[in-house]
Amino acid sequence: MAERRQSLKLTQEQLGDLVGVGKEQIYRIEKGISTKRSTVIKIARSLNVHPDRALAIAYGIPDRSEQRASEQEQEAALAAELIKDFWTMTPERKAQVVAFVKILKDDHPEILNILNPPVKFSDISEIENKKDAKVIKDTESGSTPPEN
Repeated sequence: MAERRQSLKLTQEQLGDLVGVGKEQIYRIEKGISTKRSTVIKIARSLNVHPDRALAIAYGIPDRSEQRASEQEQEAALAAELIKDFWTMTPERKAQVVAFVKILKDDHPEILNILNPPVKFSDISEIENKKDAKVIKDTESGSTPPEN
C-alpha cells in the first residue's frame, strides 16, 4: 500500500487526513501491524485499490480479487466457446437451443440468475427478436451464418 500511496504522491499524513486517521496509523498499516478492518477499507478506497487486495496486504491473507479476476476470465472464455459452438450448429439445433432458453426464462428463471453475470430477460428478448427470424430463415434455406 505504501507503493500505491507514493505513486499518488501522497504522504502518510495526507493519506491519514483523507481517511481520518493519524500518520502513525498509516505507518503501522504499511508495516503490516494490525489495524481495524474498516480503516484498511477506507484507505483502500482512498487509494483506489480493491478492498480485498488491501486486506490481503494488511493481514497477510490470500488476495481473493485476483482469484475472482481469474474466474471471470475463465467464464468469459467458456462463454466465447459456447457462442462459437452455437454458430456452428445446424439451424434445427439452434432452434432447439433457443426454445430451451425460452423454457428456462419462463419456467426456471432462477437458473438464469446463477450465471455470472446473470442473464437478463431483456437480453433474451432481444436475442429472440433478432435471431428468431434468422433461425427460421436458416432452417428453411438450410444455410448457416458466416463464421467470423
